[in-house]
Amino acid sequence: MTVGVRKREDDFRTAYASLGELCSIVPGNVNIMALTATATLSTFEIVKERLSLQEPIVIGVSPNRPNINLSVLPTKTLDSVVDIICEGLEKDRLSYPKTVVFCRSCQDCPKLYDAIIKKLGRAKSEPPGYPNLLEYRLVTMYTRASKSSMKELVMQIFRSDKSILRVLIATTAFSMGIDIPDIHQIYHWGVPSDDVEQNLQEIGRAGRDGKSSYAVLITSKGYNVQQKMKSYCENKDSCRRKKTI
Repeated sequence: MTVGVRKREDDFRTAYASLGELCSIVPGNVNIMALTATATLSTFEIVKERLSLQEPIVIGVSPNRPNINLSVLPTKTLDSVVDIICEGLEKDRLSYPKTVVFCRSCQDCPKLYDAIIKKLGRAKSEPPGYPNLLEYRLVTMYTRASKSSMKELVMQIFRSDKSILRVLIATTAFSMGIDIPDIHQIYHWGVPSDDVEQNLQEIGRAGRDGKSSYAVLITSKGYNVQQKMKSYCENKDSCRRKKTI
């Protein structure tokens, strides 16, 4: 997991930042292997430095995913985000692509979820008007605050190719070790405060079956992010994909 190695202030994987210290007690003839799912070239260099790797052999595949269309959508209010999602759900129902909406905090998830459920009304279930039970929902949540049994059930339902569940509102808890090939749409409600790599990791949940997919970053004025992420959001004259690799 490269994020913990890169950032000592990372409060989720702080121990990873000290992995390089193990090199001082490991015999010189012992091989060391570092693995990660997604990393930019600059992160490769940082990881090599933090782990004190001398002339390592790097085997990697580019994180570039040409089948994922990248876009940024400026908007002002939560209601605007709700309208975007509900309009598609009401129109397409079970034909709406499997979608993950990443929120920047656990507090944002129930706000967005409640607003969508209220907007959809009887249409929140399939068939419309059915009880608000997980097996009938078009929309639900997935956060680290969710009970383990509930997260496992959500994953089981969302992974099925016959799933009624169309939209999963989640935090970064959903982005680690998840492999659901037919997710074809990612929304980010709020700009990742870290950098473009976090954004890259999360949009990588989409299009794993090779089919055309979409990743939309929804922004609002006044966001506080690193310069590289700000440049990605405000870019209007060059390929946005090049700013992620």
